[in-house]
Amino acid sequence: MIQIKNDVYLDENKLSFQAVRSSGPGGQHVNKVSSKVILSCPLAIIRGLSERQLEMIITGLSNHLVNGNVIKIESQKHRSQFANKQDAVEKLILHLQRALKEKKPRKKTKTPKSVKEKRLQQKKKRAQLKQTRKTIDD
Repeated sequence: MIQIKNDVYLDENKLSFQAVRSSGPGGQHVNKVSSKVILSCPLAIIRGLSERQLEMIITGLSNHLVNGNVIKIESQKHRSQFANKQDAVEKLILHLQRALKEKKPRKKTKTPKSVKEKRLQQKKKRAQLKQTRKTIDD
């Protein structure tokens, strides 16, 4: 069991992996060996999720969801299948942690009075400068 967050766990034994041919590093060896790994993680195997957390995962990982309930992660960074499996699991954990992180609500701020006054003073100064440039007709 991998701990994702406080009470949220992932059973790594229930993850399914598929090995396919990679386009990553490896030269001619790439054409013979299936080193790319595609990890499939059904949302049902993630233990301890509340309804709110499930919604957060669905919205946060919408790019990785297939059929609405299976997370798909690909890894072809390394030459070996084993290293790519580990990388895919690490990516999954990282994605889940990011999706479950509460976003802080934005606090609306007002423009300070001093900034508004400074802007108006600069406008007046500029207008006055332009006034002095005008030619006076008699």
